[in-house]
Amino acid sequence: MKKIGIVCDNYKLEKMKTELIGHGFEEFEEIPYFGDTTAIKIPVTNEEFEEKKKTVFAIVNLVEYHFKRSN
Repeated sequence: MKKIGIVCDNYKLEKMKTELIGHGFEEFEEIPYFGDTTAIKIPVTNEEFEEKKKTVFAIVNLVEYHFKRSN
C-alpha cells in the first residue's frame, strides 16, 4: 500500500474534497499542516499508484485553475 499526498490551502479544501470524491477517491485522510494549509493523504495499492497519481495531479490542476479563474 502506498499513499499519495497533497498539501492544499484551507480555502480550497472543500472544492478539493468534492473533486476527489467525484473522481472515486472515497478514502482519504485530512491532516492540519502549517498555517492555513491541510495535507490530504490518499491510500492506493501499489498496482494503482502510477495511474491514480496522474488522476490526482489532474484534479489538483483542475482545482487550481478553478480558483485562478475566479480571481
